[in-house]
Formats: sequence, structure tokens, C-alpha cells
Amino acid sequence: MRRVRGVQDESTLTAERRCPNHPNRELKRIQEENYFFRLSKYGDRLLAYYEQYPDFIQPESRRNEIVSLVRGGLEDISISRRNFTWGIDVSWDAEHKIYVWFDALLNYVTGVGYGTDEALLIATGPRIRILSARTSRVFTVHFGRPCCGAQAWSCEASLCPRLRLYQGRSHGRSAEKSRSSLGNVIEPMDIVREFSADAFRYYFMRECPFGGDGEFSFGRFAASYNGDLANNLGNLFSRTLSMVQRYFDGRLDGSREIPPDQIFTSINLREVVDSVARDIESCRYSSALETIWRQVLDTGNRHIEETRPWLLANSAKPEYDLEGLPSAVLINLAEAVRVSAILIKPFLPQSAEKIYAGFNFPVAWENASYDQIVNRPKLAKDLRVTAPLSADGKVAPLFPKIEPVKGK
Repeated sequence: MRRVRGVQDESTLTAERRCPNHPNRELKRIQEENYFFRLSKYGDRLLAYYEQYPDFIQPESRRNEIVSLVRGGLEDISISRRNFTWGIDVSWDAEHKIYVWFDALLNYVTGVGYGTDEALLIATGPRIRILSARTSRVFTVHFGRPCCGAQAWSCEASLCPRLRLYQGRSHGRSAEKSRSSLGNVIEPMDIVREFSADAFRYYFMRECPFGGDGEFSFGRFAASYNGDLANNLGNLFSRTLSMVQRYFDGRLDGSREIPPDQIFTSINLREVVDSVARDIESCRYSSALETIWRQVLDTGNRHIEETRPWLLANSAKPEYDLEGLPSAVLINLAEAVRVSAILIKPFLPQSAEKIYAGFNFPVAWENASYDQIVNRPKLAKDLRVTAPLSADGKVAPLFPKIEPVKGK
């Protein structure tokens, strides 16, 4: 490190000479003595590392931005302030404090064993870090140095190639970046309290493709909630359980001997599972959810409409066949419920558990895994409805529809 005097880089200021990340705050010009980290020394090493591990930064558009930044030349960065009352003491200079973020970056590796427990570091060290666009430079350039051999913030070279950094952000309804300093932040807990954490999670994973910018408005949220959660996932669950309860008193006798082999004849379930797993590994959550909804949930709901079990169970209709087809149809629909619950487990954990608990499936929920989707465990007992029911025998909706406000 070296001790120099420095000034604020003005090249990134707005036309109004404001910080682009804090446009409501007036800037002050100051001059003081700081300690700097010689970041300029590591440009070539960083570029070599980015070349060797091209997936270290994703998506590609963000990677190109950072590579261009480093190629343009790096400047040394200030890591201390003088006469501050908070921060980390500089042992050789009592007048200075080191920024807490400088030490915080070390914690990402020391907290999982670097320097004290190498086995723990290799077993549980960081693999993927989710970033906002604002922090990309800190983590891909400043924190990137350890991965290319720098000595200041050092970590195992064998660990870092497995670390991937993904960037993205969400915008408010006017496409202005949501930020507390702008006063336009939507309070997440308001959405969670009214519509559930899973509904909140679903919107951002489904409607905001990873690595890109996402937009949030309540109208978009309501459309996604009603269309995908209430009318699709929730519909498959509630209609299946309600028909089993209504027509068979909640029990599917003989289901141990009837294979549910009619529900997914139009898709290759193994390919669906493998595709979803690959998308999860690559943080392509929107793509994974699209596959689940189009290939599995749509198939389940379409099976209901095509087989119309309510007619098969109605003695007044010519399709009536209570002893045969309705039971087989509902056994297949129960399989769609099981498969759907396991597939959405990483995305909507609370809802998935409720769905899975709708029937007495043989494997405990905590042990249910993607391997069991195709390799279906054998039923030890006939299927029966195990979901909580209301006094009139109905299943509570997982996602009650959002009704439009009158007058709007």
C-alpha cells in the first residue's frame, strides 16, 4: 500500500453533477489523507483470470462490461478515512480507520474456514454469489483479485474457479431503479404478509429472468399470481383433492395396484427433470419454472379437462362409470400433484410442502427428491387425502385469487 492524496473521480457523475447511485444527495468536495490499495497492479492478472474462467461472471453482457472496465485501466482505491470514530483501527496510524467493507470481503472466505480449516473451505466455501448491478465492480474486480493470485485478499486458487457471480436488478413500475435513497422502494414484507413469501418468490424468479433487469408493479404481480399460481398450480391441487374427497370419500382404493401411467404420456418426464435441474444449476430460474408450468402443470390441468371425471362420477350422465375410470383418472392426477410438488420444492418450499401433504405419499417430504420423480416409490398403502379440510369437506385454496378493486 502507499499513502497518497486523492480526489473523487468525476467522470461518472450525472449532468447535474450528482452521484448516479444517490442522485438526491448533494456532493461535497473534500481533500484528505487516505491509505490506498494499489488496485492498478492487478489489471493483467484479472484479465487473465476472466479469460481462463469465462463463467466467473454471468451473464455475458455483465462480463463484457467488467472486462472493458479493467482493460480501460484500474485506479488505486482508498481504503481508509482520517479522524473517523468507527471502522477498523489501522495499527500503525491511530488517526485512520479502515473501511468496514474492506474487511467484510475477507469474511466471505475466512467465515468458511480460510486460514483455519482448509477441509471446511473446500467443502462449504462459496460457489455462487448473487449480486446487484451496483456491487458488480466490488465483487468482480476488488474481490476478484484473490482468485487471480493477489496476496492482499487471498483465497484458495482451487476454490475460486467454482465461484460464479450473477448480476441483476429490479425496477419499480416506472422502470426507475428501486432504491431507498430515491424513496421509491416497494416494501417486500407488505406483499409477503398479504400474499405469502412463495408468491413473492415466484414473481421475481419467474418474471425477472436472471442476470437481466426486472420490473415490478402490483398489476404485473396480480396477473402472474392469478394466472400461474391461483388458476394453474392451485387449480390442479384443489380440483384433484376435492374430486377425490367428493366422489370417493377421500380414498382411492386399489391405487397401490394401478400405475399412474396415463398422465404424462405426451412428455418425456426424465428430460423435463434434467432440464429443470440444469436450469437451477445455472440460475436460469425463469426457464426452469416455464418448463414446470408448461410441461407438467399444464399437462395435469389439461388431463382434467380431457377426462372430465365429474361426468364419469355422475350417475345422471351417459359417461357414468364410478367403478372404473374415475378412480384411475384421479390416481393419475394424484401423480401429477406429487410430481409438481417435488419439482417446485426449490422455488416455493412452503407451498410445495402443503401440496405434497395433500396425499399420503410414501416418502417423507424432507426426503422427497428429483430422483424420485421418475423413479416413483412404491405405495405401501392406497392413496388418501391427508390435507386439512373445512367443515364442509373442502380444501382451502393455496392461492386465493386477487380480485380487482372496484372502481379501478
